[in-house]
Amino acid sequence: LRAASYVAGGVLCVAALVIAFTSTTCPVTMKYAPSLARLEQTFAARGVAFLFVNPTATDTVADIRSALREHGLAGRYVHDRDNTLATALDAKTTAEVFVLDAARTLVYRGALDDQYGTNYNRETPRRTYLKDAIGDFLAGRAVTTAATSAPGCELDLGPKPTAAPTKVTYYGDVARILQQNCVSCH
Repeated sequence: LRAASYVAGGVLCVAALVIAFTSTTCPVTMKYAPSLARLEQTFAARGVAFLFVNPTATDTVADIRSALREHGLAGRYVHDRDNTLATALDAKTTAEVFVLDAARTLVYRGALDDQYGTNYNRETPRRTYLKDAIGDFLAGRAVTTAATSAPGCELDLGPKPTAAPTKVTYYGDVARILQQNCVSCH
């Protein structure tokens, strides 16, 4: 059921989840707030939920509440002060959006559209990336543009964690590969 929300096991499920990064101190993000509110209203009846994530630790609760009221954002709002969610998604800017399907597979990531940027403002967008991605997904089509770069204030998530190197062994790693790919012929 892609085009509507549904209840499974007493839990409301959605066709798609849009995770929109936002901030009360980033000018680009504040310009996009009304567009996000319109998209949220447009797609709510079609089973698309919005989650707004603020990765800016210095944004105040009062400013956040004021922005929510002013722009009419109705979805859940998370103040990701420690950047746990931003790091998990590898978000790059405060205006980046992510679209996940019901299985939480990434369908689109990037800009809302091309109307605003750090050095430009257009009267209307030429490309509506998020709207088009949601439309394609709900229609059961492959998303035409699956990723773009998003304008906005750059996120400083610190250094990426590095995994400890593991020791490769013949019996633990190489033997299985040889058995599956080489032994039958050689």
